[in-house]
Amino acid sequence: MPEPDNTRGRRACDHRTGSGWKHATTRLLPAVIATLSSSVAVAELSEALSACRAVTTDEARLSCYDAIALDAPTASWSGANGSETFPIAVDGPASLRIRHDDAVLVGSLNAPDGELLRNLHLAGPGTLRTRISESGSYIVSISATGRWDARLDADPSNNTGTP
Repeated sequence: MPEPDNTRGRRACDHRTGSGWKHATTRLLPAVIATLSSSVAVAELSEALSACRAVTTDEARLSCYDAIALDAPTASWSGANGSETFPIAVDGPASLRIRHDDAVLVGSLNAPDGELLRNLHLAGPGTLRTRISESGSYIVSISATGRWDARLDADPSNNTGTP
């Protein structure tokens, strides 16, 4: 009696040569990356919602919820164990968010001519947010131990009139 064909409707994989695995990996990799990316976004959203939930006054809590960015950043950067300087262009109010996972992060937000507009610093892991309300070009410098990432988001709720 012949053996049943257990590969019907599926590609057979020859474990000695790996044929079939390459095809499966190529098809699954984009799905795995999308899943990991969305879980990072979900984790960020969960962290932001928890922080807002802890705000005690109604007006401040509402402002916190309004500040949560639900869409993709205008721009993003990342680095680790060193110094980075990068230009940013702002077209209207924006929010610069920097996350850091180690002991020390120091930096600055500067005008194109080098004028210091704001010091940026974190002692320990955490998130720093700074608002930029004037359109224009800026330079961000960051020196840090450990990993960091920064993102620039449009921030229409900011109307303070200062960078």
